[in-house]
Amino acid sequence: MSARLRTRRALAGLGAVLALTAVGGIVTAPPASAASCLAGNTCFYWTNANGTSTLKYQDDGNLSGLLHPGERGAWVWNNGDRYPGADHITLTTSLNGARWRICLHYGPANFTQGTGGTTAARIGVGEIVTSWVWRGECAAGEDNWRRV
Repeated sequence: MSARLRTRRALAGLGAVLALTAVGGIVTAPPASAASCLAGNTCFYWTNANGTSTLKYQDDGNLSGLLHPGERGAWVWNNGDRYPGADHITLTTSLNGARWRICLHYGPANFTQGTGGTTAARIGVGEIVTSWVWRGECAAGEDNWRRV
């Protein structure tokens, strides 16, 4: 990991808000195509009709923009590397005018919320990813969707 990226993640971790929120998701296993997400990145996938997924966007930095799901929804995965103080992300979405947040740990894709090991989150049809920010550890309960 480059010094620039480590600095950027460390600064993101320092500035992150600890009280986060967002909506409940469906708990399912990740499709095999998750392997196309490069280590150290957060990745955004569209869900396909046949149950597979298509990688639409990935980045090793913060995201400030809009990512729209496909007609079957999408999912976001923190495939980051271990870097204490800056290896988790706060994912923020918008759905019907409401904002939602969840903290995602890094590691193999795991959609099971509230376990302290949630690394991926489902994005519903019509829900828009508005940002993700690298940060430090998720506090207890932050790996559940909460309304902001």
